[in-house]
Amino acid sequence: MTNPHAGNGKALKLLKLIQKEPLFTQGKCRSYQTESAGHGEKLIRLLMKLHHTTIDHVIVIGGDGTLHEVMNGLTDFPSTPVGFIPAGTGNDFARGTDMKTKGVERFKEILRQPQFTQVKIGEYHQAAHSKKRVFVNSIGFGLDGEVVRKAAQQSRLIKWSFPYVWALLQSLRTYDFFEAEVIIDQKKLKCRQFTMVTTANHPYYGKGMKIAPQSSIHSPEFSIIIVEAMPKWKILLLFATVFFGKHTGLKEVHEFRGREVRVFPKEIISGQVDGQPIKIEDCTIRKSKQVSSFILKV
Repeated sequence: MTNPHAGNGKALKLLKLIQKEPLFTQGKCRSYQTESAGHGEKLIRLLMKLHHTTIDHVIVIGGDGTLHEVMNGLTDFPSTPVGFIPAGTGNDFARGTDMKTKGVERFKEILRQPQFTQVKIGEYHQAAHSKKRVFVNSIGFGLDGEVVRKAAQQSRLIKWSFPYVWALLQSLRTYDFFEAEVIIDQKKLKCRQFTMVTTANHPYYGKGMKIAPQSSIHSPEFSIIIVEAMPKWKILLLFATVFFGKHTGLKEVHEFRGREVRVFPKEIISGQVDGQPIKIEDCTIRKSKQVSSFILKV
């Protein structure tokens, strides 16, 4: 499953190289391309409904957004192994799972000697929506959601080079803290004013920001990063240190561990899930009860 627009066309170029490999034919591979936002989820859901008895595993070529769509399309078939070949802008899932090989070599490894890793990814449910959804990287509320929203609006050149730095500077012009009630594993936080609240499956988001330094994709718990309301100059300091995971030294930043997070914002706020902008209302986040199978290391 390839997003041909991922990585400014990098994913499509990679797909064409992979299709020339003898292993593509020998492995009885079939390729499909997404056509628009949300299409990957619908397409993989349809393919699995029709052919789940003959599909050995699914390979995703693209970025974190493409992987997000595919994983949500596989919720009825969570045991289907998924291999990821990073070819997007951020590629934080690859970074967070310590993926060493890339490109055609990664494709060869997945087919020749796949080793499956069982992972409990995250799921979230908003009160205004009937269906639960899943995420592989993180879900965030507040400033990181606003930054992702701004980044999605930038030009192609900015998106490829430094989208989140540019979007942060744009967001700080008008951004203010948000008010909410946050409960982690049934324990209510005393703080009610936040710059951002991020729940992570692994350390990285935003093209290499080490937002949750203690997080691990193999952990049964999330890392929850709580950033209390802080002045704008200090937000700049936070983002200057987050690439090294040093932001947790700021007094307004706290890293918790937990299996369930409930967030009740005073009003609808900006959010992000796996780097995709969303709007957030009352929301419950849990580690998924179902185990997903990934081809991470071979």
